[in-house]
Amino acid sequence: MNYRYLTLLVLWMVLIFCLSSIPSLSFGLEGIQEQISRKSVHVIVYGILTLLIWFSLPALDKHPFKKIALCGFLALIFAVSDEIHQSFVPGRVGGVKGVMADVIGIAVVIAYLSIRRLRRFPQIMKK
Repeated sequence: MNYRYLTLLVLWMVLIFCLSSIPSLSFGLEGIQEQISRKSVHVIVYGILTLLIWFSLPALDKHPFKKIALCGFLALIFAVSDEIHQSFVPGRVGGVKGVMADVIGIAVVIAYLSIRRLRRFPQIMKK
């Protein structure tokens, strides 16, 4: 286990939780600009979360597809739990749209990691 990345991962998760706890958090924009800004932040934040999970699990380096699946699963579980948490915060709404934005960030990073892994080890494709 890589404790440096694990520490960063835990701090990132705490930051997400704290930001999700702020009632009526807003960029101060209007309408569609506000929505696009919020969902873009979801994509970026959960992409970073997925990368931090990846780097926190070096023990699974010999099993890249298990590692990729586990990273995606753990990030998704955190995304769902965060949306549930937001539904209890006054002025916040937890919902499917937030999870879908999170999934986009998770999927982009998972796709990147998968392509990177396949380029590094092309023999995986031959099996």
